Amino acid sequence: MDSVSNAASSDETLVRDSKTLRLKLKEARKAKPCLVGYFGNALGKRFFLTEKAQAIGRGSECEIPILDDSLSRKHAQVFKKGGGPYCIRDLSSTNGTFINNRKVLPGKADEIKHGDFIKLGNIVFKFIAKGKIDHVFYREILTLATRDDLTGIANRKSIMAALEEECLRTRMTNQPLSLIILDLDNFKSVNDTFGHAAGDLLLKEAAKVTQGTVRERDYVGRFGGDEFLIVLWNTSRTHAVLVAERIRAGIEKHCFVYEGNKISITASIGVACLNESIRSVEDLVKRADEAQYHAKKNGGNQVFPD
Repeated sequence: MDSVSNAASSDETLVRDSKTLRLKLKEARKAKPCLVGYFGNALGKRFFLTEKAQAIGRGSECEIPILDDSLSRKHAQVFKKGGGPYCIRDLSSTNGTFINNRKVLPGKADEIKHGDFIKLGNIVFKFIAKGKIDHVFYREILTLATRDDLTGIANRKSIMAALEEECLRTRMTNQPLSLIILDLDNFKSVNDTFGHAAGDLLLKEAAKVTQGTVRERDYVGRFGGDEFLIVLWNTSRTHAVLVAERIRAGIEKHCFVYEGNKISITASIGVACLNESIRSVEDLVKRADEAQYHAKKNGGNQVFPD
């Protein structure tokens, strides 16, 4: 009887897995061609290609901007040649453009094929053609590498990389950049009273509230434990405080329910804005963290600007 039961269970697993595979293949067939960051500052990122020409470089005017000093402002251009293949053209860059270690002559259009490696300065891309299963593979690898397992938001490494990139962009464009650090108040008592599963629920729900409050272009990540980082691009200190206050109020009003128990939770939030006195990402994080500490020390459930 057990052998029959095990066989049935095995069959169900195979059916389920085959359905999953079919869904992945269906998803892959719809995927547009893209460049996947294989090495350097673009590692793991996917840049989908269009029918129109797209410039790659460190200039903000590029359709594919990569903030890396090894790239020229307008380094190369990728485009679709009529109804034919995708090609890449070097735009007289300083460090050159290479396909599989073969240098592309400036001004000359070279065809790129599925699986080709494209090197521009210190950046390496892999070209994934339309409809290839690789699209699903790289998307899932990127998710595993950059997402927090519990909350689904960016993990510590990913949010710090985003902050680093936005700091570089801010220095180049002179746009304001603000950082919020959020820490849940009395989170340990929730774990002690209701158990870690309840604590996990609060973290997931708090992440959703925070994510739903900011713009799609902003970044929300789990810094560690019950602490979150929110990176607000092109946002002044004054506006960042208003955003932080909306997050604080949203968490305070949110109905957290675990196994029928309503749990109240609040957050202490610190805000800092990048300025000339801040010389590094670490300095910016330190300023926001110190502000968050003051909010916590003064009773919690409040926003404290640096």
